Amino acid sequence: MKYNVVIIGAGVAGMTSALYLKRAGLSCCIVEEKAPGGQLNYISTIENYPGSKNIQGSDLAFNIYNQVSELEIPFIFEQVKEIKQEENKTIVLTDNQKLYAEYIIIATGRSPKKLNLAGEKKLFGKGISYCAICDGPLYKDQEVVIVGAGDSAIKESLFLSNICNKVTILVRKDSFRGKDNLSEVRKKKNITIKYNSEIEQFIGEDKLEKIILKNKEEISCAACFIFIGYHPSTQIFLNLNITDKLGYIETDEFCRTKQKNIFAIGDVRKKDIFQIITAMNDGVIAATTIIDEANI
Repeated sequence: MKYNVVIIGAGVAGMTSALYLKRAGLSCCIVEEKAPGGQLNYISTIENYPGSKNIQGSDLAFNIYNQVSELEIPFIFEQVKEIKQEENKTIVLTDNQKLYAEYIIIATGRSPKKLNLAGEKKLFGKGISYCAICDGPLYKDQEVVIVGAGDSAIKESLFLSNICNKVTILVRKDSFRGKDNLSEVRKKKNITIKYNSEIEQFIGEDKLEKIILKNKEEISCAACFIFIGYHPSTQIFLNLNITDKLGYIETDEFCRTKQKNIFAIGDVRKKDIFQIITAMNDGVIAATTIIDEANI
């Protein structure tokens, strides 16, 4: 199939760019291997989105997805394997097909970092999770642990405190990096904070039973939620030589990469602020730049 623009990633940035491109009369498709919405699907409550006092991330994702679908923009639910450039066109290779495009927009976002400790991989989905909104209800009235010191860890601890009997937050240093809602965490009677605490090992066979800290303290828990940051999803683009040393894609102010007709938007892009609004902004900038440039 041939399109004016192939968008890789159906997060808020990718779907926003699709709305603008389609309304301008350009043909486009979105290639996504998971659920539309990206990281929105893992956010319990969004309170800084203009126009909504609070909204669940999954609800916002669904609203945007419906808006894109109403414009009959194709979603291709496959994994992208490689991007190749040939003269005036770019080829996107997926699991089952080749997509040809004049322009490419990369909007693959970021994914949660892992601790890479003993037992973590084996017990993923059996007590170890990177998404409180997805898995928190499974541990209703039980005791859980959160690892992290940023705003995500703080926000998700509040979410879990309304479900679980006890929430223990493990902070690697002697203070939190995040500040939003920290006062609310300290007011919660069922939230305990342990500073200068790091996990050494996860224990359990068919499910997580306990964790062992580096100081040899043992904590029994039904689940451990890990919120220690993200890494950009750019492995398949390394051959394009467009990433920095951390893997983020470098662009100019118009979201152009140094490869002709390839753009990068959203959380995959090297920048200082990672927010829903800035991801949408990137999508608008890339789309309008393509609309202005395209002689199609």
